[in-house]
Amino acid sequence: MKFKLTIALSALLLCAGLTQAQTNAPSTNSTPSVSGGISEIWTALTTSSGTNVDIGAQTNWAVIPYIAYDIQAKKFGYGGAILYAVTPNFWAGVRAQSLEGEQTTAGVQCQLQISKKLWGITYTPFLETSVGIGKSALYGSAGPGLLVSFHTWVWGSKTLTVGAVGDYEHAVSGGRNWNQVNAGPLLRFSF
Repeated sequence: MKFKLTIALSALLLCAGLTQAQTNAPSTNSTPSVSGGISEIWTALTTSSGTNVDIGAQTNWAVIPYIAYDIQAKKFGYGGAILYAVTPNFWAGVRAQSLEGEQTTAGVQCQLQISKKLWGITYTPFLETSVGIGKSALYGSAGPGLLVSFHTWVWGSKTLTVGAVGDYEHAVSGGRNWNQVNAGPLLRFSF
């Protein structure tokens, strides 16, 4: 129970802290350095200056349907997430999943990510955490992932990006914990 409560509180504090940091972060045009300390890296993550990829217009939404695979039980499930770009490096939204009859019907997902472009393809490593309510217990997950954007269409100030996303995460629900891999397509809209 303490572990589940710790995951839930960590996710809520992360979401609240990053939203507040976005509002109060000073403007900087420098690239973060290790010698600059945690505050400079934090500022880079919570403002647009920490990335060399412009994610487009002011409003950004990502839709990610995915297949989930429980590594220990060797069973498949499915899920989906809808995320909003709070800052270019912090996305938050809702997530629902069904895996082995364990369903999360209400979930919040947060991601810290930094995008880099190489040979015309945008690579975005990220760290994610999710907290939600399952059938009868609190649900939580955390882990690393990678988002790859293949192509972006632009119509004035509107854009549509297609790509793929995958992650590895450790999940906990009730008295059960497991490791899972998720993968699926990505649609990102900016308008």
